[in-house]
Amino acid sequence: MRKLLVSLMAMSIIAGGTAVYAGPLGDALNDAASRVNKHEQAMDNARRDSVRRQEERQRAYEQRKKELQRQHEENQKAAQRQREEWKRKHDQAVRDAEKRQDARRKEYQKKKDAWNTLMGN
Repeated sequence: MRKLLVSLMAMSIIAGGTAVYAGPLGDALNDAASRVNKHEQAMDNARRDSVRRQEERQRAYEQRKKELQRQHEENQKAAQRQREEWKRKHDQAVRDAEKRQDARRKEYQKKKDAWNTLMGN
């Protein structure tokens, strides 16, 4: 756009042929070029701000994703520890029950042997 304005300014000065027309016309073209430059600068700034905001959003997203992944891993480890604890308690309960059952069998066998001895069998 700037090149177009500069070209128009140069053409108008050449086409006008006199310095009288060149001054106001040149000023008008310079003003137009200045407005275009300001608009281009504003567009560049907006583009840069947009890119910066997008990068910030991306960083925040990545950070949140990493945090959620860490929490998920912690939850998985805690669940695994809980399962292992339940299994350990269950296995211990089974062993304890087997010991009690074995003790009952032995006590029953003693009573049976005593009874048989008493009865003379």
